[in-house]
Amino acid sequence: MLAATVSLCALPTAIAALRGSEARASPSALLTKVIASGAVQYEGYAESDARFPLPEVPRAERVLDLLGERVRMRVWWKSPTAWRADELGIIGEHDTYRDQAGLWVWDSERRAATRVGGIPTVRFPRASDLLPPELGRRLAAAARPSEISRLPSRVVGGIGAAGIRLTPSTSETTVDHVDMWVDPESGLPLSVEITPRMSDTPIITSTFLELNLQPPDPEVVHFQPPADAAVNFTEASDFAQAVDRYSPFVLPESIDGRSLRSSVAGAAGSYGDGFELIAVLALSEHHSPFDDDEMTQVPTSVGPWGTAHVVETPLLNGMTFEQDGITYVLGGTVPIDALKETAVLLATEGVGLRR
Repeated sequence: MLAATVSLCALPTAIAALRGSEARASPSALLTKVIASGAVQYEGYAESDARFPLPEVPRAERVLDLLGERVRMRVWWKSPTAWRADELGIIGEHDTYRDQAGLWVWDSERRAATRVGGIPTVRFPRASDLLPPELGRRLAAAARPSEISRLPSRVVGGIGAAGIRLTPSTSETTVDHVDMWVDPESGLPLSVEITPRMSDTPIITSTFLELNLQPPDPEVVHFQPPADAAVNFTEASDFAQAVDRYSPFVLPESIDGRSLRSSVAGAAGSYGDGFELIAVLALSEHHSPFDDDEMTQVPTSVGPWGTAHVVETPLLNGMTFEQDGITYVLGGTVPIDALKETAVLLATEGVGLRR
């Protein structure tokens, strides 16, 4: 009770301290600070909450868990190559330590440590990607200056935070707006809310409940396996190298007026601009990541592409189908109709072959 009373009494002071620095920063200047905040040192406790209505997709259980539950994390951030993030569970925790050479992953319940060597170009999402700074920087990088406006300030983790809203100018995205509260001095994102179209409620929220903008103790971000731990060693799976190895296909430079935005491999890339994003993967049907017998709980849709398995949510949509010996996997922050239009073009026009 005493702590709560002290915190309430401190709120006017925190807001007053914010107003002076906030008045000097334009929305675009704050966004620039957000994008450049990767070197800001801090430690804190954060919670993220994602509520996606997703079916069971084989070999994607961990990703589905992150997109369908509340994740509690304690983090110590020294630099992009020296940090620690603990995902806190009911009876244990999963800790990730980053250093120059790779990762240590610690499972306290199993008393197991795994050394992951190397840093892959592309990887599956992990819990630390949902931390407000990580999530905020990725979203800020997609915004144009004309899409930024101000929001009222609020106190986050005991810090007076400046508010900004990112509102996509295109209707070809499932994102209605992103609300973000940032430290006005460093630009560190402290709270992020993503709201899809046709909704008044955010589908993803991530916020600090405790935060200290001070360098963490170097010993805290260093991991040494306990004497009684089972220790395993592995190399990071490089998705881009695997695609180039097993897929002879090359994606087109544009699809349906959307230019190739980034390419991680000849047969894997993304299209669109800003918050309008479609990722495409083309594999030989012999190397398909999915088995029809395992996809029985995923809805289907019939069209010029044949029969596709379709995952539709308010924010993220995806589909996969086979055509002419090629397995296509599509996904992104666009309406499902936009994905289907892309699927029609891929099914009728196909992809190229590497020389």
